[in-house]
Amino acid sequence: MSKTSSGNHQTKVKKLAHLALGGTFDHLHRGHRGLLNRAFELSSKVTVGITSDALAFRIHKDPRLESFKVRMKGVVDYLSRNRLLKTYDIITLEDPFGKTVSDDSLEALLITDNTKEGGRVLNRKRMEQGLRPLKLIRYPLIRALDGKIISSRRIRDGEIDREGIHFASVLLAATPAEVPGSLLPKFRTPFGNIIPTNPSNLETGINQTIQFIEARGLRPLTSVGDLVSYGFLRAGVSPKLIVADLKVNRKKRFEKISDLGSLEKRNVYRAANPPGIILPALVNAIQKAMLKEQPAVIQIDGEEDLAVLPAVLLSPLGAVVVYGHFQHGIVAVEVTEAKKSEALKLLGKLERIDQE
Repeated sequence: MSKTSSGNHQTKVKKLAHLALGGTFDHLHRGHRGLLNRAFELSSKVTVGITSDALAFRIHKDPRLESFKVRMKGVVDYLSRNRLLKTYDIITLEDPFGKTVSDDSLEALLITDNTKEGGRVLNRKRMEQGLRPLKLIRYPLIRALDGKIISSRRIRDGEIDREGIHFASVLLAATPAEVPGSLLPKFRTPFGNIIPTNPSNLETGINQTIQFIEARGLRPLTSVGDLVSYGFLRAGVSPKLIVADLKVNRKKRFEKISDLGSLEKRNVYRAANPPGIILPALVNAIQKAMLKEQPAVIQIDGEEDLAVLPAVLLSPLGAVVVYGHFQHGIVAVEVTEAKKSEALKLLGKLERIDQE
């Protein structure tokens, strides 16, 4: 319970009887949790409004939003873990206001800078109905590691995780780095779904990979490696990002980047990156390419053997990163929160090196 001090005395602030807050609560993150915690610090009873699927889509227009069922479960599970279940109601918001425009027991509304205008509109509606306006209590938005606001959209876009870890910042802080010799077997383990492919029959493997991607509705596509990129382009599939070094199994295979196929209307970047190492230049090139709408190709001067790790960390949720494996064929990595967490752990195992 919050307290105020006056001289040498502390006076407990009386809790409100009933407070409301609302939101989409997609990919429940640290900012959401702080908002919920503050609500229960302030009030004995809290009504939590969660936008319906229809309203959430009208507001955010993003098919990657979690369903109402998943979003509600995230809120309820959090309240349950914190033993707040006896003092809350959850309502479905089919419009931005729900029952807050008619519930006379409400005393306050917890808002953020993103919702303060909605709070003012709500109070005008209440007064039109002869109800007292609600006290609008501001909760500050929480910032991620990069200093920008934590938001569900940024999580969906793959920029940050639910705690506000900014993947590009972590990658740049960890690099230049190399794989310790003792961990080479670990890094050679396929990082995703294996599509067994005979090198002499690349077309079949590529077609099976395309079927895998389409069945799961994964997008955008990043292809790491010359042979898989060449295979996709020949099959008429244009990855959003191609990372290539003109080599296959570390032997020169292509003379120039355009030998992979049609690369028209693509941003072209170049980055130096030795084998078994991740340099900041590679991270910066992948991040720059991911942030652009236009498809891109990154030509590596050196080796792209570790480019999968930053590609997964910098891709949006629901994307796919495909690469060739010298033993198993084609590997398709579905970008999920769990896969990003796994990639962060692998990044933490790299040894930082000095760059002259």
